[in-house]
Amino acid sequence: MDRLTPQELQAARLAAEGLGNEDIGNRLFVSPRTAGYHLSHPYAKLGITSRTEPARIAF
Repeated sequence: MDRLTPQELQAARLAAEGLGNEDIGNRLFVSPRTAGYHLSHPYAKLGITSRTEPARIAF
């Protein structure tokens, strides 16, 4: 978790709650595409391969 930026951590927490990119983007005041970008990095850093996995990780 220490390797995640604040935006990546927020996006990952929201994804773990089950929100989609559009909802995450609305909450972070960014576009859905930017929300997806912020999710791709923590997923890679944490070895997450599925969008359902973040729910099992404690953010």
